[in-house]
Amino acid sequence: MPAHAAILHARSISLALTPFLASHRPMRVLSVHHRALNLIDETGQIVSIVTPNLGDGPFHIVLAQPTAFDATPPGATGQWLTACLQVGRWRVILNQAQKWDPLLPQTESLTRNVISETLKDCVTASAVFRKRWMMMDAKTVQRLQKGAAALRQGIAEQNAQTLRRGTALLAGLGPGLTPAGDDYLLGIMARLRLDNSLPDAEALTQEIINAAASVTTRLSRTWLAHAARGQFDARWHHLRNALMVSSDQKALCRAATDILSVGASSGAMAMAGFLLV
Repeated sequence: MPAHAAILHARSISLALTPFLASHRPMRVLSVHHRALNLIDETGQIVSIVTPNLGDGPFHIVLAQPTAFDATPPGATGQWLTACLQVGRWRVILNQAQKWDPLLPQTESLTRNVISETLKDCVTASAVFRKRWMMMDAKTVQRLQKGAAALRQGIAEQNAQTLRRGTALLAGLGPGLTPAGDDYLLGIMARLRLDNSLPDAEALTQEIINAAASVTTRLSRTWLAHAARGQFDARWHHLRNALMVSSDQKALCRAATDILSVGASSGAMAMAGFLLV
C-alpha cells in the first residue's frame, strides 16, 4: 500500500455494479466533486463513489463517513484490488459494504389517480419546487414545455414517433452534468415504472433511452440507462413506499421534498417529469 494512501470504508454498494466490479476493468477518474468521485471504464460504464448524504444510487458506492475528493485529479487511474478499489491516494474497502438493490418494485395498486391526487398538491405547494423551476431561462423553459407536451401526447397515444420527438427536444437540454431536460426524462421514466395504469410502459421507456442516449452527457446517459432497467436511487424508493400508504401525507411530503432538494434543479425537474402524465 502506498505510504500516502488514505483508507475509506464503503457503507453500501449497488447490486447493479456486481457484474461490472467482477470484470476488474481499469478505470479513470471522469470528474471530481466535493461529495462524489465519478469513474469510467473503456466501455463507458460509470461508477460513483459518494459521501453518505448523497446516498444509495444505481451505480453508487456509498462511503461510511463523509470525505472530500478535491485532491483527486480528473484522469487519475482506478484499479480493482482484492475487496477494495484504489483510486489515486484513496483506497476504498468494499468487503464490509451492504449490498443495496436499486430495482424499483412495481405494484398494481399505484395508478394515475393515486399518484396525482396524493402527490401533486404537496409538490406544487413546495417552495423548493418553485425556486428550482424559476432558475431556468425563458428559452430553456419554452423548449422544455414543448418537449413535455410531445411526451405527454406520445405516452397517451402510445405513439413512438411523437415520444421520440419529445425526447429529442429534452435530451441534453440545459447546462451541467445532468441537464434539466434529462432530469425531466428521468422523472417520466420513474412514472412509467410505477404507474400501473399506463400500458406498454416498458416499451415507452426503451424508446426514451434509445432517443436520448446519443445526445446527452455520459453521466446523464448512465442515470437514464439504469432507469430504463427499472433502477433508481433510494429517494424514488422512499417515494414509492410513501405512495403505497398515501394516507400519511407528512411522509409523502417528506419523500417528495427529498427528491426536490437534489442538486440545483435536478430533483425539481425530475419531479415535474414524474407529474407530467
